[in-house]
Amino acid sequence: MTAFHKKNPLILIETESVPFDINNVLKPRFESGEAPDIMMLPSNKILNDFIQSGYVIDLTREKSTSRLCNQIKSDISLKKKVFSYPVNMKGIGLFYNRKFIDRLTGNPDDLIKICKSIKDNTEDSVDPISLYINDNESVLFSLLHSVSLAHSGIDSNDWLTEMNSGNGSFDNDNLKELFPVLKTYLNYEKENSSYEELDHVIRDYNEGKLGMFFGETDISEKLKIETGFGPLPLSEKKPDNKIFCDTEASIVISSKSMPEKIEAAKKLLEFLSSDIAVRMLSSECKFIPAVKNADVSSLDMPGQNLYKNIQDNRTIPYVFNLYPSGVNEKIGMEMNNFLKGKLKYDAFIKLLDDEWKKNITME
Repeated sequence: MTAFHKKNPLILIETESVPFDINNVLKPRFESGEAPDIMMLPSNKILNDFIQSGYVIDLTREKSTSRLCNQIKSDISLKKKVFSYPVNMKGIGLFYNRKFIDRLTGNPDDLIKICKSIKDNTEDSVDPISLYINDNESVLFSLLHSVSLAHSGIDSNDWLTEMNSGNGSFDNDNLKELFPVLKTYLNYEKENSSYEELDHVIRDYNEGKLGMFFGETDISEKLKIETGFGPLPLSEKKPDNKIFCDTEASIVISSKSMPEKIEAAKKLLEFLSSDIAVRMLSSECKFIPAVKNADVSSLDMPGQNLYKNIQDNRTIPYVFNLYPSGVNEKIGMEMNNFLKGKLKYDAFIKLLDDEWKKNITME
């Protein structure tokens, strides 16, 4: 904050850490008039709750918002308004060993050929791919579903509204046809279908025993070999193959604060979106920015690859974070049964739809 204080010597910033259960900690403080002026929120679920409660101000016309990449600005909007500034991004996609793969083309057929080549040329000493299905069921399903919504021309926020009204469904004209691609990838996985622990995936990858794996960018610092990162191709329509991307941390300004404190908070956001602050956060904290034309040369290659997708507007928001918790658990229970042929598609979708309706009724 030294650079900020040099430009704004009259603004004093006092920081406070709160427990992980930030929602239950801050909500009573809003009700009692003791909420902080500016806050960093860890998830879109909490952010949406705060927006609906009227706790945070509209940042749509602020300079910090104008610097955001267009897709990210769209992803974090609610009814075409922006209420937060994402200071750090994260992504979920395919990590790949540059020894076997120079780059991902975005075409499922090309990735299947790479899997076959790795398997044939290494005499089974290297497993081509791991989607780590035991821990990624809801993520993978949501990725397929998001791609299917794009194919169908359905906005994810409109779909969520329909689901929460009790009138929507996971089913659409394009979802069913995407599963065969996923099943083909799974055929190239380690025998018995999946690793039991993420640490085992990372160990085998670092030892050159695994060519690719599906995971989140926050583990990239554990990777010891030259690594690329990109979308998991699920569709022949290349524009629909995007990286899952979400805010690791978002900054909001309290609507309950005094006008002069709100103005001071806006100046802090403007500074955080400046070139000097973005460069500092990328180099010292390894934050992945959401602003246009950022210098990310200090990030590792997966971080740079993710930022390129952000810059090129080739990202999909983490819709699964907004599923009712019971639905994610249901996907975890039933996804393997469906993929192994123990459950028909229509029955699988009905179980998920019914679980969503049950959860919104309970809420």
